[in-house]
Amino acid sequence: MFQAIKSIELQTKSLFCQLQNGFKRTSASQKLRQKIKYRSSRPDKFKLVSKLGKFDFTKPNLSFPVSIPLKLSYVYQPAKHTPNLPTHDFLNFKTMTGNEILLNLENYENLRPSEICGALIELSKREGHEEINWNEHEWVAATTEHVTKMMPTYTPSVVCYLMVAFQRLRITHEKLWKNLTFAIEKTIHKFNAKSFAYTYIAYLEDTSRSSEEFRKKLVELLPIHLHQMNPNQLTRCFELTFERGYMNEYLFEQHFHVLYWRRNVWFGVNNIIKVLEIYPKLNFVDDCDFFEGAILANIPKVKTQLNEQNTKALIEAIQALESKYPDLKINSTLKFLNTHLTFCQTKLKAIENSKFYKIVLNDFEYYKIKESQRLEKEAKQAEKTN
Repeated sequence: MFQAIKSIELQTKSLFCQLQNGFKRTSASQKLRQKIKYRSSRPDKFKLVSKLGKFDFTKPNLSFPVSIPLKLSYVYQPAKHTPNLPTHDFLNFKTMTGNEILLNLENYENLRPSEICGALIELSKREGHEEINWNEHEWVAATTEHVTKMMPTYTPSVVCYLMVAFQRLRITHEKLWKNLTFAIEKTIHKFNAKSFAYTYIAYLEDTSRSSEEFRKKLVELLPIHLHQMNPNQLTRCFELTFERGYMNEYLFEQHFHVLYWRRNVWFGVNNIIKVLEIYPKLNFVDDCDFFEGAILANIPKVKTQLNEQNTKALIEAIQALESKYPDLKINSTLKFLNTHLTFCQTKLKAIENSKFYKIVLNDFEYYKIKESQRLEKEAKQAEKTN
């Protein structure tokens, strides 16, 4: 019953439409034109696309080139609107000068913990920060007091970065380092190798920052992270452990010595020099195979890292080894290094000086000397006239 009523309604509607149009039928071409007109008026939703039309290449007597007609059609392709993403609402201190960073630190209460970290880290990277006593600076001192109070609320990563920043800025606030030590003791189990290396170096460089008990705890935890540190961090930890008297047979034989034996090329020339300077002072190595088979034999592999300065330092370090280990065979290595040193002082130096930026720098130096001589001459003439 319901379907019958619905069909009657549809028939009535179609009859009404025919009466309105005078019983005229709209052609297919007219419908297509209306469709094209509608789609062309909506460029935000429909895009005009051209395609090659069909062509019968099997026709006899075809002459090339052949013009193949293009078939144009509108394809539904709505325009992509870029979403209104929220902009980064944090302060990027990497692009700021030192004075701009200090002006932002004036409003330290409005900064997030990560922003305070970023500000202090970037401040410690600016040129000339070593010449300033940051303990007496008004805004840095106020920021230090604020950080000291808020230290228990900070995450392990924030604590680590604050420690690095205060170490580089040479902050000597006693309560700050006390709170830092307490926070590190609670969260040190969450530190990775990089964070632990920063902590170890910071506290062993200046023993006034912590107690002897805390430093011994760091030495005990050192083997956990030692094998995942980068070469510079590992070598610095080796130096500080020896200088502070914490080096023992277990740390040396099972960790440092093994790493230097297996990864000597990975450490690079500058770190190898530092290691060779410390080795004669230790009483744990009596075997010359380590130096001959691991260190001296692999020096040609790092030839590309050798320049005039570190080649001289490497020669001195190897010669110092000979006094501690008289049976060490170093003649071939010294011959190689002396040959490379001669090359660095002659041909390599000429190649470096022939580079464009070196020529410009040399010209600057030359004109700077000439200008200073001219000013001195004018000053002497002015004195004579007076």
